[in-house]
Amino acid sequence: MSSNFPDTNAIRSQNDLAQVVGRYVELEVAGAGRLRGCCPFHSEKTPSFYLFSHQHFKCFGCGQSGDVFDFVSKMEGVSFIEAKKRLGNGALPCPTHIPAPPTLTEAKPTRSWREVLQKSALLPFEGSKGAEYLQKRGIPPEVAKRCGVRFAGNYLGRASVLFAIRGPTGKTIAVQGRAISGDAKMTVGPRKDGLFMTPGALESRRIAIAEAPIDALSLLLLFDVSAVATCGSGNLPEWFPPLLSGKDILIATDADNAGEAYFEAWKPHFEQHGANVRRLTAPNAGKINPKTGKPVKDWNDELLLRK
Repeated sequence: MSSNFPDTNAIRSQNDLAQVVGRYVELEVAGAGRLRGCCPFHSEKTPSFYLFSHQHFKCFGCGQSGDVFDFVSKMEGVSFIEAKKRLGNGALPCPTHIPAPPTLTEAKPTRSWREVLQKSALLPFEGSKGAEYLQKRGIPPEVAKRCGVRFAGNYLGRASVLFAIRGPTGKTIAVQGRAISGDAKMTVGPRKDGLFMTPGALESRRIAIAEAPIDALSLLLLFDVSAVATCGSGNLPEWFPPLLSGKDILIATDADNAGEAYFEAWKPHFEQHGANVRRLTAPNAGKINPKTGKPVKDWNDELLLRK
């Protein structure tokens, strides 16, 4: 290693733990200076994997802990020296499509999500930076607004598009914010108990189920179908499948092995209530979008390809 290669402390300071872990794990705010997610080192449904503001992680399920070097070493199955080299060279892969999370220093809410959502509802959505962000994603501001999407200039420290997560009665129980810079997802409230929904989705005879709100909006625009988003691949509110008895369910997944596993895991939950279930994948998955130079991976990519 050359003498001008950054030392251990310099590399550590240049690699925020949450940004590195966020390549593999979907993280959510769990209080001041804390983020959490499902542990990547063992199978679990309830998150017990925590990141702390002092740049260390700890899983209270399996006991794994350490700093950013330990995480990369364990996750990639490499030595400390190799982990240091990869972090120093910025050579980490992006094995999932999970957007980057907020940094740990941004995990301290300054206002409640209810207050932020209420104030954002009083501001014009059209012409906002949030509307511009969604327009670039192929989603017209008027469609987003009709689906209850809002914009806040300061949601957990970032300018974000806000997606209301609702329970079975339509009441908002949580909010997922998506930063317009960096695409970080930040959820506050009992996300696992609700869904993002397009208008009238629960009353529709045919419903598409996606993971992310932007994918749900993309499905609405692509197929004029009612859509919901679980706001996480492991989320399935207990109240949801019984409401879909006898309905046509389209589980909209990525066209890969993970998407197939996702479909097979969820299919029985709906079929036991008499729903007709099938998988829906992007017809142009893998095709390069000449405008972006990137392959189609999800439903928003499919929408952008057709624009």
